[in-house]
Amino acid sequence: MSLQLTSPIKKAYFDAPDGQIHFRKLLSTAEIKREPIIFLHMSASDGGHFEPMMKIFAARGHDCFAPDMPGFGSSYDLEFKPENTTYYVNIYMKWLSTIPATRFHLLGHHSGASLATEIAATYSEKVLTLCVIGLALMSPSEQVYWNDKANIPFNKPAHDSSHLMKTWKYLESSGADDGGRDGLGVKDLEFKHREFLNHARAWDGRCKIYTCVFKVDLMSLFVQVKCPVLSICSRDDVLWDLQHHVKELKPEAESVEVGGGDFEPMTDTANVVRAYTSFLDKFDY
Repeated sequence: MSLQLTSPIKKAYFDAPDGQIHFRKLLSTAEIKREPIIFLHMSASDGGHFEPMMKIFAARGHDCFAPDMPGFGSSYDLEFKPENTTYYVNIYMKWLSTIPATRFHLLGHHSGASLATEIAATYSEKVLTLCVIGLALMSPSEQVYWNDKANIPFNKPAHDSSHLMKTWKYLESSGADDGGRDGLGVKDLEFKHREFLNHARAWDGRCKIYTCVFKVDLMSLFVQVKCPVLSICSRDDVLWDLQHHVKELKPEAESVEVGGGDFEPMTDTANVVRAYTSFLDKFDY
């Protein structure tokens, strides 16, 4: 892709009620400006995994913003267990009220996709389009299954440092070795090491957001979304078997298969960008 821009990605903090939210921003220098894109990351990563996409879409005219969820990256740690995903949504909406955007495109990945869906359903007047990557649409029985399977502190710090190898092996099983595709992916070891640090840091934040994701009625929220929807997922994503719910609940939604395991935006960046660009090109904003 030949688009170029010179502005660097900048980092800043927002004072939320319970602590500081860290976020990345890249303001477009393109002659033709389009509406901003908000990128919401997966568990247990941070907003940094969207940096390659931020550069590409800023060059296309979109101001780009990527916050770190509470309990992840450089944002504050939660000293309590939120009751629901609305806690995270409210924090994000407070932060969004401070950026120069009254309406925006919204892209979320895994846990970020769940939060993005709730934002789109609740604040429909603000969300122009919704892109979800690996959306956790679950029936009540599926939520029980996934809560039992995934919501465990498998890498809680241990004196013998065994949690570090557990984190490394977890990343191997989740597709973190699939980088470097089409010249836009990341180098395997470099990427895996960064995600290792993210996942080790957010061992507790991961369980707290999972507890909320696995009990929210995301299906009802998804049906309430009024804006155009693009669903992206890899066949090797842990949530692939849930993707049939997208078309069942919203037949008009676009659906695209990519590669990359659980880390599609980072390890199959080119195909995610291609799908998202094609989707956004349908709209004049």
